[in-house]
Amino acid sequence: MPAQVSRQEIQQILADSGYSAGQREERLKEALTILSAEEAEADGPDGERSRLIREIEATLDRQAANQDAAEHAEDT
Repeated sequence: MPAQVSRQEIQQILADSGYSAGQREERLKEALTILSAEEAEADGPDGERSRLIREIEATLDRQAANQDAAEHAEDT
């Protein structure tokens, strides 16, 4: 993952069918780590970066909820 993460790169990660769910999650976590580090080092807030961080966190939360629901359905 490059030092800066763009919205287009996030969309490519989500759209690429070549990634397994685990690989996609890892790539999103890598992007989140980069964006969070950039946010911490920035002189001031950046609206686009902040939106990307929130969107990635929401996506990861949805994926985790879907996985939990699928695992729960298998148990019943």
